[in-house]
Amino acid sequence: MKIVYNLLLISLTLPTFSWTMQEVAARSIIEKANKDLQSISFDVNGVLVEKADTIRVMATALKENPYLIKTLPWALFHCLEIKNQVIRTDIHGVMDWLAERRPEFNRVTKTGQTVKERIIQLACARKRIEGTIDLMKDYHNKGYDIVIATNQDHRTVDYLIKNGTLPNIPYKLIFTYDSVEGKHLKKPDPEYFTEFKKALEANNLSCKRTLYIDDKLENIQAAEKSELKAMEFISPEFLHLDLAQKGLHFDQEMNKIFAIKN
Repeated sequence: MKIVYNLLLISLTLPTFSWTMQEVAARSIIEKANKDLQSISFDVNGVLVEKADTIRVMATALKENPYLIKTLPWALFHCLEIKNQVIRTDIHGVMDWLAERRPEFNRVTKTGQTVKERIIQLACARKRIEGTIDLMKDYHNKGYDIVIATNQDHRTVDYLIKNGTLPNIPYKLIFTYDSVEGKHLKKPDPEYFTEFKKALEANNLSCKRTLYIDDKLENIQAAEKSELKAMEFISPEFLHLDLAQKGLHFDQEMNKIFAIKN
């Protein structure tokens, strides 16, 4: 009877012991990943700040400056050129291009700004994604180097920092679409990530110890093809689970390991 009892006890405790060993192994791998991590790179649009509402921006600009309606036929005729500018640049580049061709965008408004400056202001008046911002500041305070890698113009990022949308912390690197002289590079172009890796190394950041975070799957895939550790952003809550709870998943094997709470 005693033998049966002992066998029963072993059969009940073995799964728990096995689970505990799995948990210890998972913690060991994840904690090692934490020690190996040097820097965290964040995209801007859709990760740190909400994306610009283009329709709202243009509606507000037209309401404040009714004479802009005169430019609509011209804009429709040149829609392909405008679209190309949107693809190649960001709001600063688009407005520079428009202001060179239409005097209406250089007119001074009641606020003392030009129409061009006002539209840029409206486009940059985006809400912070507070959960991600808090997470970024927390990891900066823990000693990780913080990097920004975005398709935005450097002027847009500077503007977002100046108006307080992005926190004014000592970023180790801000890599924008115009960071490489003479080139306009945007994700998911492989050359973007080639140059981004060069910029990391130039700033004494190891590519192998940098985690890249983006909300677009095609950018994540392009980053991984460039041998960067990448994580798709879904929400601040998921990022909190993956990072703050030590769930730093760097490769396919580690992606199988769920986030373990402290």
